[in-house]
Amino acid sequence: MATQGNASNKDQVEDPQEDWSYEESDALTPSQSQYLRVLEQRISLKNNYLEDPSHEEWVLKAVNRAAYSAYRDCVDNELEEQAKALVSKVQ
Repeated sequence: MATQGNASNKDQVEDPQEDWSYEESDALTPSQSQYLRVLEQRISLKNNYLEDPSHEEWVLKAVNRAAYSAYRDCVDNELEEQAKALVSKVQ
């Protein structure tokens, strides 16, 4: 019974990033979907890191570069509009 209690607690936990996730489309290839997922993760990482009151500037620069790199990967794979939409939803 303890296991069921844990499972219901898991069901109640909401993903704070869920409201701004991109919508997967059947028109995307698996690799294109992966590029968008990576961008989404990098943006989430950046936002979470910015909330840390003791964040360091050099780490923030690295996180920003990682997010930009993921954005460029999307652009290079014909996902510029989706990437822009994803970035604009979180800013």
